[in-house]
Amino acid sequence: MMRAEVQNRLRARRAAQALILWEAIVLIGICAVTSLAIWHLRRRSSVIREQFRPRQLPPQTRGEITAEFRESIADEAAS
Repeated sequence: MMRAEVQNRLRARRAAQALILWEAIVLIGICAVTSLAIWHLRRRSSVIREQFRPRQLPPQTRGEITAEFRESIADEAAS
């Protein structure tokens, strides 16, 4: 083989290795950005959950329904 052919093969091999390295770096970067985005969204949702205060329910839905339900169960058990 001629010297030029050997140099061309070496250049092609180096170019292929550089391309593989570049692809690995890009994929690692994509994974890092995705992981950061997922972490941020989970953190944000937990902060929102901690700060969320539900509106006070009207009295009829708080305890009276359960009291009525308990009374009906007690009546059924007694009969």
